[in-house]
Amino acid sequence: MKKLIVSIVLTGVITTLAILTIFEFNAQKAQLNASNIETIDSSILGEGRKLLIHLPKDYSSNTQKRFPVIYALDATSHDRDILNAATILSLAKHIPEMIIVGIVNEYRNRDLTPHYISQSQDASEPGSGDAFLKFLEREVVPLIDNNYRTTDYRMISGHSRAGLFVLYAMLEKPTLFNGYFCYSPAFWRDDTIIAQKLEAAMAKNTFHNFIYLSLGQDENEKMKNGFDKVIKILDRDNSTALKMHYEFTQNANHGTNAFYSIPKALRIWNENH
Repeated sequence: MKKLIVSIVLTGVITTLAILTIFEFNAQKAQLNASNIETIDSSILGEGRKLLIHLPKDYSSNTQKRFPVIYALDATSHDRDILNAATILSLAKHIPEMIIVGIVNEYRNRDLTPHYISQSQDASEPGSGDAFLKFLEREVVPLIDNNYRTTDYRMISGHSRAGLFVLYAMLEKPTLFNGYFCYSPAFWRDDTIIAQKLEAAMAKNTFHNFIYLSLGQDENEKMKNGFDKVIKILDRDNSTALKMHYEFTQNANHGTNAFYSIPKALRIWNENH
């Protein structure tokens, strides 16, 4: 029995180490695949941050051409999925080529949680999404615009908590980005307070943006309830200024929804923005 317990424990340790090794390999691979890696010593965040810059195929050969930019939260994972889809779709002429900027997160719960939502269910400390949004506006976007051939069309994309941050960014800074992509967004947090903020903002403002939202059909009820509340508010918008599209992805869960949704989202964006 003692040998069996030791064997089980060792198997668990080996499995955990293997998983961590795979994650680290994928992160390193994403960095190697980046065209450039920029580092910002942020005065706003008080720390350094890496940006993984993925340049399109025609960037070096057509030096007069400018490109839209999509900012991907959760670099080394989400930016890689966008890159793979955008590369294929642009080669097929379904979407224009674009620059993809992956933002490496060090303190995800802190940075991607709105300032009026708790960072976790068992902690009262609020998020610092307001500081992170300021970091994007005043440090990240200017660096990219000043050093790369960009157009004035910008997008932001995120999954789960980062999807929550994407909607938060639209409400707080509606002109900073033109397109917003929310995959499996964690709208349920703090009793879906983001829905209340959205309703109040839409009563005062007209949003001239494109927004795409998706949720996996197999996600839990908590995720579905938060998603439904936000969708119902967006659906009540009678203006033609906000281009909104949402869907439930069949046979997808929280981990796979973004992977399945991104190619469709980019095509819908190109047809409607």
